[in-house]
Amino acid sequence: MGVTFPNESPEYRAARNTLLQREVALRREMETVAAEVNWRLNLPLDEKSTRRCDIVSRKMHRTYNAATALS
Repeated sequence: MGVTFPNESPEYRAARNTLLQREVALRREMETVAAEVNWRLNLPLDEKSTRRCDIVSRKMHRTYNAATALS
């Protein structure tokens, strides 16, 4: 059993554990999506992906990565 607090009911602990499990699953999903976006943004541009939104989002991504590397 994990962490418990004084005077908590078993129903409260069960609900809290369920919520914590969902939070962990959400965090893992967010990390997976972020990795997929990062992979897509680092693909080389080709003639089919010269849409302005693709080019701008890649420039913003590279600028953000450069800025965070310096901090």
